[in-house]
Amino acid sequence: MTIERLTPISKALVITISLAALTTIVLWVRQSTPEETVDPREPRFIQAVDAGRTREALELGEALLTALREREPNNPDLIALTDRLETARQISALIANHIRSSGTLLAEGLEGMDELELPLATGQGGAGAAAFLPPAQEVYWTHLRTFTAASHPEDLSNSPRQFWDRYGDLRMRESVMEIGRQIVLTDPDFSENACYAIVLPLLHLHGRDDAWSQMESVLGLFPPETLNVLSEFALLQTERPRAAMAIARYGARATGERFSPVRWTLEAADSCSAIHRPDLLDKLLAEVLTEVANPDTIARLGLKSADSYARCGDYAEAARSCGRILADLPETSLYGRVVATHLGYLAKEEMAGQV
Repeated sequence: MTIERLTPISKALVITISLAALTTIVLWVRQSTPEETVDPREPRFIQAVDAGRTREALELGEALLTALREREPNNPDLIALTDRLETARQISALIANHIRSSGTLLAEGLEGMDELELPLATGQGGAGAAAFLPPAQEVYWTHLRTFTAASHPEDLSNSPRQFWDRYGDLRMRESVMEIGRQIVLTDPDFSENACYAIVLPLLHLHGRDDAWSQMESVLGLFPPETLNVLSEFALLQTERPRAAMAIARYGARATGERFSPVRWTLEAADSCSAIHRPDLLDKLLAEVLTEVANPDTIARLGLKSADSYARCGDYAEAARSCGRILADLPETSLYGRVVATHLGYLAKEEMAGQV
């Protein structure tokens, strides 16, 4: 018997039953999709993070990460992301060993040292053991590739991606705070070692320099003069102008001072010129000039760039810098000064070509 031979009521009943069965099948298939399965521990993890229950959140996070690895063991993006956590753990251990070996005598009897559970130094003798740690900038550049490797966490399902963002930030903040506390407690003159405290933040926030508010807790461990050192390190040693400005901005706020991006940029430009890095100065200006509207300020910064190239003997590039100012800012009150400077660089370029 075909459906055409049934009465209208029978037809409706058959169609209703068929649709119900189809819906059940579709729901069964969707529920069996592993990417959409929500681990019951995940909402507990989110609640623990939001409530500040760090130890509980870390334990739940580690269990969730293990489950995610087992579920998607060959996901290249998940592998890249977990590599970052392992690299951060290794960096933390390396720095902790250095601090323990170089600051043990200073740390004896200090309250809170036992709670930090610092690892024992692996070398014999403070100076020899401490020497195993490369300079902070070398640690940064050595591991930068791991933190900038192409990864696409959006390829993970929505639930694991949300978990990863929260867990990754939590783990990094804890590692950073541990390093910072160790430095402060073991070395009263910690301005040199303090640079190690922001290596992990710089790596973790690469490409996200607008998120430095996450790391203000570790910046708060250091006095203003040390924050100046950290800002200079971020600019000159790791070439991160926005991170350097974020640290300087926090330092000003911590001391109740008004922060001027323009004044800071002018001083930072002088620092770049002093080490003969006009390329770094140009990178600094490229990231800052988007926030500057005053034509005279832009012209002043452009002249800084020209002067930096001139100090390196590259009068041709210095002249081109002035030429760009003249073309882009005909309304600046510094136009005459720029013209005179431009002509001076052209003359020096011509003289250099005759030598």
